[in-house]
Amino acid sequence: MKIFCCSSGVVVLEGNRVVDFRPFEDLKRKLEEIETGTPPEVEEMRRKYPEAEYDPSPAPVRADLLVPDPESFVKRLVGAQIQRIGEKLSSLSKRDRILVMVISAVSDLEKSLSSSAARLKEWFGLHYPEVMRQYRNPVTLAKRILEFGHRSAFPRFSGSSGMEFGPDDIAAVSEYAELVVRTSAGIERLESYLKRLSQEVIPNLSALLGFKLASRLVAEAGSLEKLAKLPSSALQLLGAEKALFRHLRKKTRPPKHGIIFLHPDVSGAPKHLRGKVARLLSSKAVLAARADYYTGEIIHEELVADYRKKLGEILEAEKDRR
Repeated sequence: MKIFCCSSGVVVLEGNRVVDFRPFEDLKRKLEEIETGTPPEVEEMRRKYPEAEYDPSPAPVRADLLVPDPESFVKRLVGAQIQRIGEKLSSLSKRDRILVMVISAVSDLEKSLSSSAARLKEWFGLHYPEVMRQYRNPVTLAKRILEFGHRSAFPRFSGSSGMEFGPDDIAAVSEYAELVVRTSAGIERLESYLKRLSQEVIPNLSALLGFKLASRLVAEAGSLEKLAKLPSSALQLLGAEKALFRHLRKKTRPPKHGIIFLHPDVSGAPKHLRGKVARLLSSKAVLAARADYYTGEIIHEELVADYRKKLGEILEAEKDRR
């Protein structure tokens, strides 16, 4: 004697004979319970039939035949499944909107950091231009300004052709340097959050492309749903719309890639192979996006392995051609 759990309820079988059956009332809730664990009706049957063994595999009987009104049951079951899928997609949609907001915020802060860092170098360069050769990284320069302040306090200072700064001048430039450091730290914290969020919302796409590029593609498309519905050729050109319109209007050369060029495999490929590598990567990215949106199935290991294999074949063929 065995206890089985099926979509219509919990059934006790002895061979192929139905000994007992407990139908589910709230199908949607029970489907969720079955997905995450064992519904309480199974425990009730275990207590009622202590000699029966619970089998978690699918019941070897048709679920719709166990209920009094099979046609009504099938309609309820389909309705419950549609409702659950709708709720999952709605939840995912909300999470991918957060993803779009975060990557957009990171992009805004990166632009702000770039302009602020350039301004800081120009400003402090009036006081101590020679220091620019020591600190190429503007954030490191900002930290050193906060640490040392006046140029005479910097290590290895032996004179400068720059103008003298008074205490108020140093205080003002130090305050601006602090803004640069805070902006850089803010970007790091947001990127850390974005990485965790992308692993939750787009695990396959982020494993294939890296979390930042994957998030940028979602933002460029407008949502994960829109990205998942794109053909690979359209995904390949996301971010290259201006070049594409210029090609259509003025008959210039068509673009071969959009922001997917930021992937090191594309940007690092020989120039004449970049289009081919971008096509390959885009075809895999579409599969990853569709898995993330429609099924939630984790397929990135085989996807990345197949991509690496085909990329190797492209590069190997190029070596043989030479």
